[in-house]
Amino acid sequence: MSPMRTRGLAALAVGLTLTGTLCYLVHADQRAQMETRFQRDTDKVARDTEARLQTCFDVLLGFKGIYALDDRIDRARFHRFSAELKLERRYPGFQAVQFVRAVPEDRLDAFAAAVRADTSVDAGGYPNFRVHPVTHAPVHYVIEYTAPDKGNENAFGLDLAALPPHLRAAMLARDSGEIVSTEPITLVQDVTGEPGFIARAPVYRNGAPVGSEAQRRDALVGFVALVFRVNALMREVIDGALLEHLHVRIEDGGYVNGAMTPRAAGGNSGSLLYDSAGKLAPQRADNVGLVAEKVLEVGQRRWLLRFEGKPGARYGGASAAVLAVALAGAIISVLAAGILMLRPAKPGAVQP
Repeated sequence: MSPMRTRGLAALAVGLTLTGTLCYLVHADQRAQMETRFQRDTDKVARDTEARLQTCFDVLLGFKGIYALDDRIDRARFHRFSAELKLERRYPGFQAVQFVRAVPEDRLDAFAAAVRADTSVDAGGYPNFRVHPVTHAPVHYVIEYTAPDKGNENAFGLDLAALPPHLRAAMLARDSGEIVSTEPITLVQDVTGEPGFIARAPVYRNGAPVGSEAQRRDALVGFVALVFRVNALMREVIDGALLEHLHVRIEDGGYVNGAMTPRAAGGNSGSLLYDSAGKLAPQRADNVGLVAEKVLEVGQRRWLLRFEGKPGARYGGASAAVLAVALAGAIISVLAAGILMLRPAKPGAVQP
């Protein structure tokens, strides 16, 4: 083989080796940038979700605070206080704010009669009020006040004692003295059937001792509650433009003091709180290898936030950059090799 051909092939080999190395470095750098961007985006969504929920729970504690001053808050003052907060405008995602009254079985009829005769907000009272569904229990937990009234008519008079998911959360709140959220539920006042949840805080009699679980049970007056539509809540939390690049799924993982619920671990739709791709969207496969999970504590329950990066400009582009480097490197290498191979031999050089 001629020296010129040898030098040409050597130049081609060196050029392709350098091109391959440069492609690897560009790919690694692009991948690192994508992962950093993805991490930053998922951290922001988790942080913003937590901050919005904390703000909402602060509102709930504000409602509890007015009962700490006077546990005989009537319907008129409840509605006046909720109207002043302008919840629907300032905190989108709410379905309603409620007060749930603890009513012993032997006082249930008298309680219902008093509600029907209550003209403090509506001059006509509530002649059609009834406690529903019908159930027999030592104590009933009845939604007595709800704001706004419009759109929440089905919840008025609802007895949580007849609804196990609601009752479990309420009893945990009663015994712990803390805000407790329900598992994902379909709200009785929401015709869309989208997932929702309710956060409740217990209200105790003024001056009653509440240092022990038994004392808290004895002193319970009722609960203040916030009702959430999760889709509406997350629309306010996540930038819509980001969802073009990021798939977000939130599932309920059970109470923090218990084992992870099997349905959450398996991704069953029964634990679904939110899916940016739609209520019944399947798990995505085109996630460009960018996947993350975060856990938030929301009213004594775990929320599992699962993120997947979608192919596209924000989490893609690395292959295009690598292809450009590879193509340019290959062309330069071939041209350099060709020039060396075709370069005339110097006069007097010995040819084989």
